[in-house]
Amino acid sequence: MSLEEPLTEVERRSETRWAVGGIALIAAFSLGAIFAGYRILSQQPPPAPPVDHGALPEAVKAKAMGLLSSQLDQGRLEERWDEGRRDFHITGTPRNPLVSQFLRDFKPVVAKELMPLLRPYGEVISFEVYNTDLPPARLRAFPPAPTH
Repeated sequence: MSLEEPLTEVERRSETRWAVGGIALIAAFSLGAIFAGYRILSQQPPPAPPVDHGALPEAVKAKAMGLLSSQLDQGRLEERWDEGRRDFHITGTPRNPLVSQFLRDFKPVVAKELMPLLRPYGEVISFEVYNTDLPPARLRAFPPAPTH
């Protein structure tokens, strides 16, 4: 067959069937992906264990202070309350004078050790570390606001 010859009726039908079949296959795949994505995104997360708003155990506080003292001079861990949520507020001065190196070492300690340690006891961890701009982080989802 050359480009100059027109398609026969049989060839034209075959081309049309292949095109319609390909479009149908793409449409079915797209709809399936949309449906699966919707199902995954609409799932509720598993319920978190209740927060223990009692006194922070001394062992937990000592371990947290040990982690902080390895990175901060005059590091302090304060407990603050805001709208019924416990905020663990960390203050201090970095031991490493270079902020980029301090953050490179401090962030993994916070994310991998300190946050899991404090998660059962509060909702937020915030920072006031000299010469850094660390945002607060949620330890867990906030409980529903009380209705009056």
